[in-house]
Amino acid sequence: MKTRLSMVILMVAVLTLCFAATQLMAAEKEECKGKEAKITIADVPAAVAATLQEQAKGGTIDEIEQEDEDGVVTYEADITIGADKFEAKVGADGALISMGKADDEKNEGKDEEKEDAD
Repeated sequence: MKTRLSMVILMVAVLTLCFAATQLMAAEKEECKGKEAKITIADVPAAVAATLQEQAKGGTIDEIEQEDEDGVVTYEADITIGADKFEAKVGADGALISMGKADDEKNEGKDEEKEDAD
């Protein structure tokens, strides 16, 4: 009887440890998704730097983030031209993905909320 109880306790302990390890691995994998790192213009590939400088049109590139989403690397930069702030998203090959006023993103979210309320 004691042997069976010991075996049941041992099996429950092993299953609990397996479950905990699985949850830890899933959390680590989720953490790796969408990794972002702040970098400088000197750290980006030459094609990306050329695209960002072209989009800045003599303005300043304030901040660059390298993003890795499921193995796809992109670069997002905050650019100031005069009094206007822009966000540019560039692929690792230097292709411009998007460029727009930094405020547009905030306003888009408000527009979507308004549409949902209607």
